[in-house]
Amino acid sequence: MNRSDLPASPPHALANLIVDGLRMKGVSLERLSQLTGISDRFLELLVGEQYYKLPAAPYVRGYLIKIAEVLGLDGGELWREYLAESAGLRRAGASDTLPPNRFTITRFNWKIILWALLGVLILGYILLRIPALVDTYEFSVNIADSLVVHEPAFTIKGTVNKNDQLTLNGEVLYPDSNGTFEKLVTLKDGWNTFEFKMKRFLGAGHMFTKQIFYQITTSTATATP
Repeated sequence: MNRSDLPASPPHALANLIVDGLRMKGVSLERLSQLTGISDRFLELLVGEQYYKLPAAPYVRGYLIKIAEVLGLDGGELWREYLAESAGLRRAGASDTLPPNRFTITRFNWKIILWALLGVLILGYILLRIPALVDTYEFSVNIADSLVVHEPAFTIKGTVNKNDQLTLNGEVLYPDSNGTFEKLVTLKDGWNTFEFKMKRFLGAGHMFTKQIFYQITTSTATATP
């Protein structure tokens, strides 16, 4: 971060403390805003000592505590400096209170509404997921029973339900939008076992096991480099 990202050192203690904290942490006002959730405008007014444009003291106190936590400062010290410096401008102090009954009833009603909406969303999601939970697993693959091949390279192809998570011998495969998947494997001499596991959200898993027998032909086995 460039030094030009920070405001020039102000004359009063509160702004000095904040600016010094920014420099120590190597963050800008914009980054501080992101870390604290406090608007850029509020931070600029605070550092610029335009206290008469700030909200009521209880809000300011909460913001100063957040700033102190991020910058490793003493929130109590920031609050005391703010009260001392803004007393002549706003008559702000610890006795400031929020407007009466501003949130009391509204907060209670909003909680009920939010919980009701959450319940509806959860119920709707469960209802949408029921078909996926009760459906049988769809699985097909191009590995017939007792399949014997004579080439080490083999492309496994198949289809599954596109909503299922599929793994092959522990490796996650990603079917396309139609549920089609394929995987190129290298076979070893003899039997090669492949475990296909399918899992869906809130559903039980299922596993299919297939085997391929790779038989090296005589010409391949005796061929010279």
